[in-house]
Amino acid sequence: LTGLRNKNDYIVYIGRLNEEFIDYKRKFAIVVFDVNNLKTVNDNYGHEKGDELLVSASGFICRYFSHSPVFRIGGDEFVAIVNGADYDERERIMEKIKKFHYPARNDKFSSSINFLEIMQHLLMQFLKEE
Repeated sequence: LTGLRNKNDYIVYIGRLNEEFIDYKRKFAIVVFDVNNLKTVNDNYGHEKGDELLVSASGFICRYFSHSPVFRIGGDEFVAIVNGADYDERERIMEKIKKFHYPARNDKFSSSINFLEIMQHLLMQFLKEE
């Protein structure tokens, strides 16, 4: 539906992170997106509109993290493994995303965003917004 890699691909990719990033001290971040109100959209407007919402959300995420792999790991959950140029610009990108959600947007296009940064076996929460 979205053209993104799935949860199985995500699990395989995460398994390689230890060697590719942590062992070589390369920096990366994990951004988790949960699209809010998908069930409400499906129930009130039909699954076709829900599918449009998911496609729109995946396009939105891929536009902002264009140099990083993005996965759809659940019905309305997406993950970007932010690295390289996107990692270097992560704060600016997250500010742009944050501004996109404010002021009041149509509820069916809102999402919960969690930003996690990982460096040398340390996982810390950097931003949490609902």
